[in-house]
Amino acid sequence: MAFDSELWPEVIVGRSNDRRQATKLVIELARYPVQITFLAIREVDYLEELDDLEERRPGKRPLDNVDAKFFDGTDCPRLADITDPQFADAMAEWVAEATAKGVLSA
Repeated sequence: MAFDSELWPEVIVGRSNDRRQATKLVIELARYPVQITFLAIREVDYLEELDDLEERRPGKRPLDNVDAKFFDGTDCPRLADITDPQFADAMAEWVAEATAKGVLSA
């Protein structure tokens, strides 16, 4: 399946108000070596929805390619308190899963 580059410009610059279109792009990107990490200073319902996409639409993606972190002191440390090793640990988990599922090659 070819990547639908028509969706990319609208979503990347934050102009898309079409959640269906954005969700479709997230699902499509799961077939590529792309990890999407949203960092927010407060909880955002739609980002939570994307983070939990496997529960809502099982089997649509080969692996979970979205991680939403809310740095409000409840979900994660406050943004000012996160360390580089904490961020690196989160990325390492995704790389291991992506390699195991064949999205990345060793």
